[in-house]
Amino acid sequence: MFKNKKYNVLLIIISLLMILIFIRMDITKESPITGSFQFEKNKYHINENIWIHFRMENKFKKPIYVFFQKEIPADIRVEIRQSGEYQLNIDESDIGVSFIPEYPLILGEELSAKYLLNDLVTFEKEGIYTITLSMDIEYNSISIRSNQSKGINKVRTITSTISLEIKK
Repeated sequence: MFKNKKYNVLLIIISLLMILIFIRMDITKESPITGSFQFEKNKYHINENIWIHFRMENKFKKPIYVFFQKEIPADIRVEIRQSGEYQLNIDESDIGVSFIPEYPLILGEELSAKYLLNDLVTFEKEGIYTITLSMDIEYNSISIRSNQSKGINKVRTITSTISLEIKK
C-alpha cells in the first residue's frame, strides 16, 4: 500500500512538471511577426504632412497569413505626450462591418504601408511630442481561403514610440 502512495505522488509530481513545461513553452514562444512605425524625419513644421511608415516582417519558418488594412486602419491607436498643443481627429463612431484583406507572408518577406499622421492628429503649437503608435495585427498559419483555418486567429500588437519636434 505504501508503494502505491509513493507511485501516485510521483505521477502527480511528473504530471505537474509536464504541465509547467508546456505552459512555459507557450508563454515564451515568440510571435512570428515583427514590425515598427517610423517617420521620414523627426522635425516638422505646423501643417506639414507627417507620413508614418509601417512595416511588418515574417520571422517564422513557415508562411503566415496576415489580415492587414493598407489604408489608414480604424484600429490604429495614437497616444501623445507633449509639450505643445494638439487635437486628435479620430472618429470613434461605429462604421459597421469592414473587411480586412488577407496577405500571405513568407519567411523574411515584408509588408508595408504609409499613413498620414495628419489624418489622426493636428499639431497646433510648437513642441516636442512623444508619440506612441500601436496596431493589432491578426494572423494565422492557414489561409482563410483554405476553409481549414477554423477562424481562430492570433494577434500581435506592434507598437513604436517616437519623438517628434514641431516648429513654426
